[in-house]
Amino acid sequence: MKRILITLFVAIFFFSLTQISFAQTNPTDIQQPVVEEINTFDLFWPIVAGRTRGDSLYSLKILKENVRGSLIFSNTKKSDYYVFLLTKRTVEADKLLKDGKTDEAKDTVGDMETLVAKADVSVGKAKQKNESFGESGPEMVKRLENIQKLIAWLSVKDEKNAQLFKTVGEKITSLKAKL
Repeated sequence: MKRILITLFVAIFFFSLTQISFAQTNPTDIQQPVVEEINTFDLFWPIVAGRTRGDSLYSLKILKENVRGSLIFSNTKKSDYYVFLLTKRTVEADKLLKDGKTDEAKDTVGDMETLVAKADVSVGKAKQKNESFGESGPEMVKRLENIQKLIAWLSVKDEKNAQLFKTVGEKITSLKAKL
């Protein structure tokens, strides 16, 4: 009997030391969702910005890309190449925005719109001729989705960017639907 009373006394003692708290939410404690920063290196690896608009050798880079593009004759490969270039321009636009070069970034976004239009034409021609995209189709869709992720993040990060990327984002959505 003594053991039971001692055990009961010890239990009551320990329970009296603990404070019971009930979880309550305070409206000021609720945090807004945090938009996670997107790292272009992780999203687009191995593509990096390299030379950007305004750099001394940028025109040579564009010339090389145009020559390479003119040597591609398959519509499926040409559309894949345009999506690849679109990815490069997207990374370049991000770098230019980070560097505070908004005028150059706007011009680069204009180049992005041109590339989406070219890819759209090539995809349309490939579909007309019933050419198969094979493994490049899903890869192009993945690249376009990554571009959309970056565009969305840049739009949230700065409202000026939202307007800058709106048209190109819509065109990418349309292109993705065709693939």
